[in-house]
Amino acid sequence: MSAHRRAPVPAEDLISFIFNGGSLQGASSDTVASALIANDVVWFGTSPTTGEPYRGFCLVGRCADCLMEIDGQPAVMACRTPLRDGISVRIQSGRGTWGDAS
Repeated sequence: MSAHRRAPVPAEDLISFIFNGGSLQGASSDTVASALIANDVVWFGTSPTTGEPYRGFCLVGRCADCLMEIDGQPAVMACRTPLRDGISVRIQSGRGTWGDAS
């Protein structure tokens, strides 16, 4: 069991989103980062210089360790992006690439 568990979210507050092509759920009050962490996702991308995986560091928007591809746009801060129904999130490889969210 993850150390990042939170209280159960009422069903009416759950929304669905896409992560790396699969469906996950989060609370309507979540950011993308908090929803991913609640779903036991700990890696957000890979370093452009070393290729090593990285995860969020400060999670309040002061660093760049939570950059992800969100709705096809690379380098979006997951900790500052509100979760919304149907949002598409992908682990970012290096600096990311522009493309569609499919």
